[in-house]
Amino acid sequence: MAEDPQYKYVMINNPVDLRRNALFTSKLIIQQMMSYEKIKILREEKKKLVQELSTLSVEMVEIYNKLMELLPKPLVDVVEKEKIIEERATRRTTKGKKSEKKHQIEETNTKKSKIERLYDVLKQLDEKLEKLQ
Repeated sequence: MAEDPQYKYVMINNPVDLRRNALFTSKLIIQQMMSYEKIKILREEKKKLVQELSTLSVEMVEIYNKLMELLPKPLVDVVEKEKIIEERATRRTTKGKKSEKKHQIEETNTKKSKIERLYDVLKQLDEKLEKLQ
């Protein structure tokens, strides 16, 4: 095997510049690797925080639901429920016939404003509280 003298030695122009460029690119690669490691750490922290946030939000929903169970219902709901109960009671007693009592209730309900109905509900609640004490 004869060696070709043409490829035995290669001449490098400006070997100092070549070495400087190689070191500079190595430095850039190392800096990029360091920034990537920082990003990985930040992503892990973000993942932990998001997971913690989701557990906190679930806990908050549970606590909110418990609070809503403990707080009294709004008065408007009470008025509407009482109205529905009265309508059901009149339907049962009259069995489809309209009685004079139902007409009177409807007339008084239509004449009363919302504020007056709320006052009536407050009076009823006060009476119930006095009975309990």
